[in-house]
Amino acid sequence: MKKIKPFLYSHSEGKKIVYTNKVALPILMIVYLVKAINPRYDIGKLMKSVRKFATSDSEAQKIGFENKKSIGIKRVNLSI
Repeated sequence: MKKIKPFLYSHSEGKKIVYTNKVALPILMIVYLVKAINPRYDIGKLMKSVRKFATSDSEAQKIGFENKKSIGIKRVNLSI
């Protein structure tokens, strides 16, 4: 899922890049699948709820997102 990786928190372990396995991953997978089924579906309420948990970049990283901006509704464009 190359389209999801830019939104996920990642870190290096040697030469390998490791992506998070926290709550951001299933949220983004749901968004991706919903957009695949119905591209016009409004995911705004879901992402607004997620943004309530991430009031800063460090909080966003705790739940697995790259930063606070990566949770923004306009930036999440995972259509197929």
